[in-house]
Order: sequence, then structure tokens, then C-alpha cells
Amino acid sequence: MKEISIYDFALSGAFGPVKIGMTKDEIVEIIGCPDSDNDFKTGSSGLLYGWYEFFYWTDNKKLFAIQNDHLDSDTTDNFNYSNGLFRFDPWIFTRQIRLQDLCDILVTDKIQFEIKSFNDREIIELQTGFIFDFDNEIWSESDNDWIKIPNYMDSKLIGFRYFKD
Repeated sequence: MKEISIYDFALSGAFGPVKIGMTKDEIVEIIGCPDSDNDFKTGSSGLLYGWYEFFYWTDNKKLFAIQNDHLDSDTTDNFNYSNGLFRFDPWIFTRQIRLQDLCDILVTDKIQFEIKSFNDREIIELQTGFIFDFDNEIWSESDNDWIKIPNYMDSKLIGFRYFKD
């Protein structure tokens, strides 16, 4: 069984043998039939392998993005996936980590990154364009509402995305 490393994907922009610009049929040939194939009726569609989403343009069937934004602190199973052809090595997505923790990992591994603001929260972007997404809110029982985490470095990692045109 072939292993596809999320770590290697983050550094190279190649999801194992799958690369942005490939066709839907090429992806299915390489990593097998998806759990679902969804037409979003927006000009884009998506193949779903577990919670790994492969977005392609509906008209030309070309892959333009890959993401998994379903990490949650109660279960990391959304990042573990395998079929008869391959398994994903989820790298750091085996546990819940904070933005500060990921910065420490990237510095230790000498991986260049930038913290950026995106939709009223912070993200980490690598030179490849690979983005780590963070949730900057927590549920407050006392307020019975979502509240912003006071220190953005404590934001929780919720997933990754790689969008290229």
C-alpha cells in the first residue's frame, strides 16, 4: 500500500502522485474511487476521500485545490484515511495543536512560513502556498456563545488547504 505524506505535500505542493492540474479521471486512476463525487453547481465539483477534498472545475475536470478542514479536538479520525491503494500519513494532524505549537514545529524543521490574517483570523502559509487553518473561537458556557480566543497564538489547528489556479 502506498503512503501519501501530508508533510511532503505541504513542502512540495504534490499530494503524493496527485498534482494540481491533473484531471478527475487521472486522480481516480491513481488513488481509486472516491467515497463521493459532488457537483456543487457553482462551476466546481469535488471528490471526497474520507474528509480529504479534491476540488476540480466541472467543465474541464481539472484539479485546482485539495483540503481537509475537519480536525477537531475530540477526534482526529477525520485525518486518518486509507483504501486498498493508499493511506494518508496525517503528519501533525494526529492531535490538536495550537498556532504557537505549529510555529515551533516549523522553526525546528527550518520550514519558512508566514502568519497572515484571513477572514478575521490568522493562518500560516508556507512558501509552496500550503495553508494551515486555525479556529480562533471557543464555546463559552457562561456566555452561551462563541467567543474569540484572547491570544491568537492559542488558536486551534483545524485543517489545511492548497488552492492553486
